[in-house]
Amino acid sequence: MPEENTKPWNGEGLPPVGTTCIVTPHNTNWGFERVEENRCRVLAYQYEFAWLHLLNSDDSESFVFITTRTDKVDFTPFRTPEQIAAEERETFIFNAVLETDAETPVEWRKAVFGEMFDLGYRKQVAP
Repeated sequence: MPEENTKPWNGEGLPPVGTTCIVTPHNTNWGFERVEENRCRVLAYQYEFAWLHLLNSDDSESFVFITTRTDKVDFTPFRTPEQIAAEERETFIFNAVLETDAETPVEWRKAVFGEMFDLGYRKQVAP
């Protein structure tokens, strides 16, 4: 089993061996049964091929190993909880700015909605 990669991969180039990431195949011709996101650990590379270990949804190891071409899949890093929270905040601010008075300066609206989000305000769906 390869040693676990200690440096975080930023999504540029191919993930180093040992990296756990999201692998999305372009089609089902190169080792995958479905065209959907798969949690995988990179085991090895040789030429244009990658050897992957498919992980279960809880990140435990499955008994599925896949060999695929590196140009037939997309590798994406996992998003951290902090990245997810920052994206949710930005989406909230963006949507709130779109729904408000266009005569109020955009920067002011962004600041106000950012504070509202940070204080816990979330739009409630009416029953």
